[in-house]
Amino acid sequence: MLKFLKSLNGELFQIAGIAAAILLLIWIYSCRPSAQSLLSPPSRVSRAELFAEVEMFKARFEDRMSDLDRQEAFRSLVFDQASLLSSGGTLNPVGIFTSLGTILGIGAVADNVRKRKVIAELTSSK
Repeated sequence: MLKFLKSLNGELFQIAGIAAAILLLIWIYSCRPSAQSLLSPPSRVSRAELFAEVEMFKARFEDRMSDLDRQEAFRSLVFDQASLLSSGGTLNPVGIFTSLGTILGIGAVADNVRKRKVIAELTSSK
């Protein structure tokens, strides 16, 4: 045993280097890179999870923007009809119904596109 330890003493730096390299490889392999979550900042997420959170925010953003577009279109329609009526013109009920139908149609199409994206993401992740 003493002979073995004396032979190891001559190779001490090589053994220490090999041990350090093994520990470094274990540390690199076991510690995954992570960042703070956008949804719950105390928790940490991987790159793929962070990308999924960003895609969810994009879907929410698009949904909210289409909702704002519908509200602004309705507001514009009401304002145009009110200004037409106040300037002495007559109210055109066919035009109002046509405009409302167009607004509802655009909203339905935008909603269907958003739903198709969500369904495609869910089916592709399986």
